[in-house]
Amino acid sequence: MRRCSPLLLFVLSACATPGPQPALDAYAQALTAQDARALHGAYDEANRKERSVQKLQDKLQSEPEQARALGVALQSAPLTQYAEARLPDGRVVRLVKRGDTWRVSQGALRFAAYDTPEQALQTLVLAARAGRLDEVRAAMPQAFEDRYASDAALAAYLETVRDRLEAAWAAVAPLSPGRARVQGDAAVLRYGARSVRFVRQGSTWRVLDVE
Repeated sequence: MRRCSPLLLFVLSACATPGPQPALDAYAQALTAQDARALHGAYDEANRKERSVQKLQDKLQSEPEQARALGVALQSAPLTQYAEARLPDGRVVRLVKRGDTWRVSQGALRFAAYDTPEQALQTLVLAARAGRLDEVRAAMPQAFEDRYASDAALAAYLETVRDRLEAAWAAVAPLSPGRARVQGDAAVLRYGARSVRFVRQGSTWRVLDVE
């Protein structure tokens, strides 16, 4: 077997492409520091075209505490490597790397459902656990969906609400149809002194708030 010299190993290591952690760190630091220019630089080309420095500055000024909280949460958020295959109809197959092995974490078969408040809550909880972020977004109100368009931002947000979401699910599962009380385009599912609130947008139910 051919052996590499120490010098060659050093060169290969020095020239190796850095992993995603530095990019995530830069994004988190920009959010925490409220630095719109650094935040703009952390995005890829498509996002930079869509979100100008001024647009990002306006967003940071309108929601300073939320941005700082996301930045802090991202500093300790676990980072998982993944790859995606996008189908012509918009579906995404996502593969996640666990150790040295790649596995499918989001397949092309759709099990998510949003036809009832109960289905929306179940989809949100199970998708959040599995990291199926597209399904998570579809279970959130459209304003939240737009706010957390970035996977990194959504993953960081989920970390801040994960305990609350799991506590609510533990209290209400398994869910039976009709458990939530529906009034027009609003619904509430009560458990003890707390509740989960829903809103219907178009033909789908979305989780508005989990106490």
